[in-house]
Amino acid sequence: MQRSSTGEMTGADAHSSLTALYDVAGQIRAAYIELQGQVRTMLTPDAGGTDAQGK
Repeated sequence: MQRSSTGEMTGADAHSSLTALYDVAGQIRAAYIELQGQVRTMLTPDAGGTDAQGK
């Protein structure tokens, strides 16, 4: 979190910190979705992957 030299936080500082946190959360979500897609591709027999559920 961003704070002033006196250790106080203004509304603008809080907004900046929350915006940065939201951006990081969005990046994590995007990476998670991409990894899910890669796992689905690996588990799909038609795509050359293996069927981990044994169907």
